[in-house]
Amino acid sequence: MKQAEVYFNQYILPYLTTEGFVGFVLLIIACLLVNLIAKNYILKAVEYVIAKREFSWGEAFLKHKPLHNLSKIAPALLIYHFAKGYPPYTATIENFSSAYIVFLFIGVIDDVLDTFLDIYRSYDISKSRPLKGYVQVVKIFLFCFGFIFILSAILDKSPFYFLSSLGAMTAVLLLIFKDTILSLVASIQINTNQLIQIGDWIEMTKFDADGDVIDLNLHSVMVQNWDKTITSIPTHKFLDESFKNWRGMSLCGSRRISRSINIDLQSTKILDQALKEKLIKIDYLKNHLLDKEKEIAQYNQSHEVGHDAELNGRQQTNIGLFRHYLLTYLKNHPSVNQNLTLIVRQKAPTEYGVPMQVYFFANTTVWAEYEEIQADIFDHIFASAAFFDLNFFQSPSGRNFSKLL
Repeated sequence: MKQAEVYFNQYILPYLTTEGFVGFVLLIIACLLVNLIAKNYILKAVEYVIAKREFSWGEAFLKHKPLHNLSKIAPALLIYHFAKGYPPYTATIENFSSAYIVFLFIGVIDDVLDTFLDIYRSYDISKSRPLKGYVQVVKIFLFCFGFIFILSAILDKSPFYFLSSLGAMTAVLLLIFKDTILSLVASIQINTNQLIQIGDWIEMTKFDADGDVIDLNLHSVMVQNWDKTITSIPTHKFLDESFKNWRGMSLCGSRRISRSINIDLQSTKILDQALKEKLIKIDYLKNHLLDKEKEIAQYNQSHEVGHDAELNGRQQTNIGLFRHYLLTYLKNHPSVNQNLTLIVRQKAPTEYGVPMQVYFFANTTVWAEYEEIQADIFDHIFASAAFFDLNFFQSPSGRNFSKLL
């Protein structure tokens, strides 16, 4: 009871006088007034000038408002300055005021970093050289060192006192920040080698990711899939797992089409006169067919090939002419990129017939247009095979068996 009375008489009673109470009230009013002037007049004037001048970085500045926390420092400095007027509490007030000022400075730097990041994103280089991961690393160090300085201000100890103790906690810190360290190393390698950029279309089967990269930060890569779902992939996984990046396709402006059609081997035959008369009417085949006929006739004549059987000497086949027709058709198609690989080839025969692979590049990367081009070309291929007396192979269905019955 006596201790409480002593404490009251020594630390509280002196400030319950009229003079002490008035001084406290005036200090509070001064703090509120300084904050009001800084926030509602100075900051408003600065924001008005920025909005009026329409600076390129103005939108990012007005969004994150890095000066707002700075305006709160003025009342804290005022309290710190007048702390000497309260001798029993001077050290405590100064310590907490210093800690609060450090806290506000951390907020200011954090807002400045966010503002810088938004400004940087407005430039095209940000897609190939994203800095968000590095900014997040800077923020981690900022908050860690900020916490140490706040703690040192409150406890009135040197920051080096806390920093020296971090050496003994190295193993613990490495364990805590293991994922952060892995992600930092991965981010550096990804950015240095430009493995991934904002806007890239990537496929990563293990994580069911198939879509555009919309965000690339320190700990994760955000992928918006084609069904509009979002997949988050740890950054360091891009060094551990395989993935496909379609950026090359986008840069060349073309997308590959590679598909095989299976031709029934029983429908292949040597070109007869009736089929020749039908095919010679096709513009894409006329000159080739006549030139080939002359070449074959000269060869057979020079090698004294007999005419007793069709297999004697060189002959043209319906499947060979069909392959040449498809190649000529694609070379004259307006939606096919003629500067990239264009092949129509036979592959090894299988139990499903002989696969004929059609390999070319559409001159667009737009998905809907690409599918339309692919469908139009193969619609024509499917319909044109009958003109060459060729049949496509397909597994028998219930309808085929019902006809047999």
